[in-house]
Amino acid sequence: MTTGFGTLVALDPETGKELWTQRTDAPVTSAPTYRDGIVYIVSRDNRAWAVKASNGRVLWQLPGTPAPSGMIGGASPAVSDRLAIFPFASAELVATLRQSGVRVWAATVAGQRRGFVYANMNDITADPVIAGKVVYTANQAGRAVAVSTTDGERIWTAEEGAYGSVLPVAGSVFLMSDEDKLIRLDARNGETIWSMDLPYFTKKKVHRRKAIYAHYGPILAGGRLWVASSDGFLRAFSPESGALLAEVDLPGGAASRPVVAGGTLYVVSARGELHAFR
Repeated sequence: MTTGFGTLVALDPETGKELWTQRTDAPVTSAPTYRDGIVYIVSRDNRAWAVKASNGRVLWQLPGTPAPSGMIGGASPAVSDRLAIFPFASAELVATLRQSGVRVWAATVAGQRRGFVYANMNDITADPVIAGKVVYTANQAGRAVAVSTTDGERIWTAEEGAYGSVLPVAGSVFLMSDEDKLIRLDARNGETIWSMDLPYFTKKKVHRRKAIYAHYGPILAGGRLWVASSDGFLRAFSPESGALLAEVDLPGGAASRPVVAGGTLYVVSARGELHAFR
């Protein structure tokens, strides 16, 4: 696991005992990515790391372009058989050979949504997701992109941002946008197939609109798209049309993206409670 105190920590899953700690000298506010005995992380000083999972030894590092600011949290690396793809707060998406750290290509995810202060930051906020020979990601400033994993060439750009991971499946890309809309894009060209508004501002009166709801997801389970929200609901939508299919009370509201395992959906609430749904 990573910490905001600049450490990467390995724990025994059965006992919780600390196995090793590796200092990164900068906060790491996104989850680590693991593959074939190697842990990949991005620290907030815009540096990519590859660490040996068995003992915490640093295998290689790669500095990115410095960024003056970034969002709390952040996106995690994506890893394929050949590449490790790192998202940086500078808006760079950098692909390296995952074993050696040799840089292969770089792409930029840039955009700006006028009228929103947070949109002035260049941070990539959606975990990159690799599907075939394409990697999908987004920022919080109104841009989602599809990039070739072969050479980093841009395939398409959509004027929709995202805080969490995008979900490419069956020729579509689903995302929860930075404007609190659940959106289905065509994976071939980025065009919008449908868009569904979710609750946005926490206050209805215009002069009191200082905060917005957080919506986590989507994930696909049981043929439905699931979104857990801080407004106190877990919602299910039709992947085909975007229609609302179910709305379940979630006391305290969601504080994390839902996870499915063994036919059960789990989500952590803002009260620190773990909820399970079948």
